[in-house]
Amino acid sequence: MRTVILAVLAVTACSCAQVQAPSGGPEDTQPPQVTLTYPESAAVNVPLGDSLALCFSELVDRRAVEEAFIFSPPVDYRERSWQRDTWILRLRAPLREGITYAGLLGTGAKDRHGIALKKAWTWAFSTGDSLDDGVVTGKVIGQRFPGKGAAIYAWPWDSALPDTTQEGPPPDPLRVGQADPQGSYELAYLPRGRPLRICALYDRDADRSFDPGDDRWALLDEALIVPDTGRVMTGVDLFLAASDEPGTVAGTLADSSCLRSTAVKTLQGARARRDSLRGWLDGRIEMAPSLPGRAGGGSARAAPEAKIDRMADADAALPAEATMVLSPEDSLLVGREYVRLDSLETAARAESLLCSRRLVVRLLEGDSTLVRESQEPRFSWTDVPPGIYRLSGFRDLDDNGRPGPEEPAVSWPHPLELLPLRKLDNLLLQLSPRGALPMDTLRSTGDAPRNRK
Repeated sequence: MRTVILAVLAVTACSCAQVQAPSGGPEDTQPPQVTLTYPESAAVNVPLGDSLALCFSELVDRRAVEEAFIFSPPVDYRERSWQRDTWILRLRAPLREGITYAGLLGTGAKDRHGIALKKAWTWAFSTGDSLDDGVVTGKVIGQRFPGKGAAIYAWPWDSALPDTTQEGPPPDPLRVGQADPQGSYELAYLPRGRPLRICALYDRDADRSFDPGDDRWALLDEALIVPDTGRVMTGVDLFLAASDEPGTVAGTLADSSCLRSTAVKTLQGARARRDSLRGWLDGRIEMAPSLPGRAGGGSARAAPEAKIDRMADADAALPAEATMVLSPEDSLLVGREYVRLDSLETAARAESLLCSRRLVVRLLEGDSTLVRESQEPRFSWTDVPPGIYRLSGFRDLDDNGRPGPEEPAVSWPHPLELLPLRKLDNLLLQLSPRGALPMDTLRSTGDAPRNRK
């Protein structure tokens, strides 16, 4: 009897506090709001009463509100009545002790002008000395079955799974939430440290009953536990997907040898060194470049062995020409330097040519069935059917579109399982570091057939 009296007092307070636009005022564009509840939101040690009350900021569409409201854990009502803008719920049995109860008013609730809630409203209280305060957030992802407005359910992990073959309402939930128009959700007032099963329901006709033909469940694969040390868990996504809806495979094929390549710098340095030697030998440069092995540490100096004979014709019409005569020691050193530069340039050209060959990434079903291919180091396939695949990459040195025994190659270490609507992204395939390959390995066949699937 005491709780009924309290509920009536709540009704009286609500009626006194209501604010309504005067007759003939501006058009109503604001959704209704809950301005007062009994018990109060976030209250603890609530008496085990048998009545609840919700007071609204304006007159509402009562049927829409009743259909959009759900209480968890569920309770039975023996009577539901309205007094203007206040809804009184009389329970068939008193509330249970030590329980956090939560009410959800979904976006189907609207006022008498048809203005609906923009987001779901929640209200909770506890008959114990504390309120469950765990929160799980994420997104409901779907294409054929949109996540917009999907119902979010939480059950103890050891409870029975929702039956996806039979028509009917879901099992009694521990907690209920609703995704917003973008599919994002926040499921609040969850117990911490307890394994939970989190699911989403696409309910086409919003009747809170599962229809195997039209509706779809999204079930989290593993138990979720909101830890005692942290109140909020984020990024818990749920996928409303048919078994044949495609997913995404994306990543990068990297070649660390080419990323660290100094071939261009080496070629430039070798060519500059060769030009310096030639300039010195033909007399255009007065100071001799340092030569490995020369006495004095190889510092640049004027060549003391150089003998320059200047010859001119009778009329001195032609410019003087210089002829340098090298000592046997310098001749040997210059020859060795040219050999060294030839070796550097050959290796740098081979490395540069190798790194210019295209990188190819392949997605295979089984050992040989090509499903997708990319000829760019960054790959992203957004339309891959669900299945189990092998991912590999190689540098196509002979330009025939197929991996060969002499070509650098790498494979993902284990098969990849792609589930409907899932993303396998940020995959990194790394070709092993190596030295530059010889030039004959890099020659293109030119006429080899290519695989262009």
